[in-house]
Amino acid sequence: MLNQMRRGAANWIAKVFMGVLVVSFVVWGVADAFRSNGLTVVATVGNTDIPVEQFQTDYNRALQQLGQQMGRPVSSAEAVQFGLPQQVLSRLVTEAAMSDAGKQLNIGLSDDELGRQIEADPNFKNANGDFDKNRMIQLIAANGMNEQTYVDAARSLAKRRQLIEGLVGGLEAPTVMVKDFDLYMNQERTVRYLDVPPRAIKPIGEPTADQLKAFYEAHKAEFRAPEYRSATFVVLDPATLADPSKVSDADAQAAYDRDSGSYGTPETRAVQQIPFPDKAAADAALAKLKGGGTLDQVLADRKLTEKDIDLGTVAKTGLVDPKIADAVFSLPVNQFAEVDGRFGPVIVRVTAIEPAARKPFDSVKDDIKQQIAAEKAKRDLLTTYDSVEDARAAGSTLKEIAAKNKLPLTEVAGVDSTGKTAAGQTVDIPGGSDGLSAVFTGEVGGDHDPVKLPSGGFVWLDVTDAKPAHDRPLDEVKPEVAGAWKSDETQKALAAKADEVAAAIRKGETIDAAAQALGTDVKTSAAFKRNTTAAGLTPQAIDAAFSGPQGTVATAPSEAGGRSVLVVASVTDPTFFADGPQTVQLKEKLTQSLANTLLGEYVAEMQKVSGVKINQAALQRIVSPNPES
Repeated sequence: MLNQMRRGAANWIAKVFMGVLVVSFVVWGVADAFRSNGLTVVATVGNTDIPVEQFQTDYNRALQQLGQQMGRPVSSAEAVQFGLPQQVLSRLVTEAAMSDAGKQLNIGLSDDELGRQIEADPNFKNANGDFDKNRMIQLIAANGMNEQTYVDAARSLAKRRQLIEGLVGGLEAPTVMVKDFDLYMNQERTVRYLDVPPRAIKPIGEPTADQLKAFYEAHKAEFRAPEYRSATFVVLDPATLADPSKVSDADAQAAYDRDSGSYGTPETRAVQQIPFPDKAAADAALAKLKGGGTLDQVLADRKLTEKDIDLGTVAKTGLVDPKIADAVFSLPVNQFAEVDGRFGPVIVRVTAIEPAARKPFDSVKDDIKQQIAAEKAKRDLLTTYDSVEDARAAGSTLKEIAAKNKLPLTEVAGVDSTGKTAAGQTVDIPGGSDGLSAVFTGEVGGDHDPVKLPSGGFVWLDVTDAKPAHDRPLDEVKPEVAGAWKSDETQKALAAKADEVAAAIRKGETIDAAAQALGTDVKTSAAFKRNTTAAGLTPQAIDAAFSGPQGTVATAPSEAGGRSVLVVASVTDPTFFADGPQTVQLKEKLTQSLANTLLGEYVAEMQKVSGVKINQAALQRIVSPNPES
């Protein structure tokens, strides 16, 4: 996920748009008004302090939000790895810099205007849309503040907004900029291309000893042996606790008798239903049917066909109207009945009945015992969990615990962080990716918290051995090095041949003639835009297609792993509609991006002029993974 986000942020369009999120979160977010005051400061910008309590409150809130996103609590060590303390501190320093700038400019706010802004906050409005002070007090209390603390924070936020409005209020992205961005994003191109076939290059022979050694030294990290770890696992899972052999036939029979509907199929009926606008019409139709009239005559009067009135074959639960369901499942075949239904009067008829079918007890006995055993296992699981935890606390080994509680013991020897052995075989790790992660984040002989399973069970583990990563000598990896050398030389040769072909095309040879000489085909792509995909083309080929005007010749990696030579065949510019919804949306994003850029430059200058002092000791006491150390 993080790699995908980094790749997505790599292009300059994404960088511009991501800036929208950064500064707007800093200066526009109402949630940032929830603060608490204190005497000790974690940082100072000019004459504006950031109290420790303020940082602590924001940091705890950020920790909680990150935990909600990940679906589990986040440890202090993980938060530091994610850079969370720096993110929170950076945001607070930015706010403090703007507040300090506001003080220098004597930006003020009357009590009346502040009150108006607070009362306009939609979070504090009741169901009628009116300001509700009680609701406001409840909300700010839920965020760990009192009324005065919130008012002070709201005043500070309002002043920052005044400063922002003075800097970027009325700013608007120029039309020429919007048009250029629209062109960049929506221009479409097609290419004609060929893939250089392997037969176009001379076969690559075996490397000499010197070539092999030189390649190994240059790529030694690629042949490095990863860290391998061994571990012992005990699994407590409802499925492992369930023992159907301990369920008696009598208990299974009782369950079978109690829940007869689960062991067969219910009665179903083929039903016809004729709707009528009122009871008089239904009465008249029913009288006609009982007096010798035919169904076709009634349907003709209602301008309906038999297809219109066919409800299909349904169980009683398949009829949504209880009155109709009761009537249908009490009728004999081919008898009409009138029912005052939920949506008006209807005449119903049953044309066929499929009786309920129930499986014999002996055919479902084993399934019933399994279900009973599984339910019992769920009830016994916590008892067994407590037994295992007590035994762990008393110093028992996992082998002893497994034997005592009759739980499966799994020993895994020598796997890397991907769960593979040195021979490349994938090992089934108890607990899956979470279990494997626990193995590589724990210590040999250390205590480990159990890994929770999706089924509600648990996995305990002991890391029994850890062999650190190390460079493998050339003699040990010679076949792999030789194969990598040949692959690398093949790619170099294919790239050289592709460059040769591209150079010939640039000098006037057609791509068709080049393909004929290589004994391959020329393909034409479908139209594509930047940052999109196209069948037959790699992302690098798409980038190359936008490296120049129509007629541009370029080379790029091919989908088959070789090299492609491509010629830009067509370039289609988008029609620009200044008032189109997509253009308006693009203009808003660009305007916000310009505002963010200006604000970012301003804040950076204010921090430089005013000076920023960080109290590292106070910061570490809050965010250190080992605060007692």
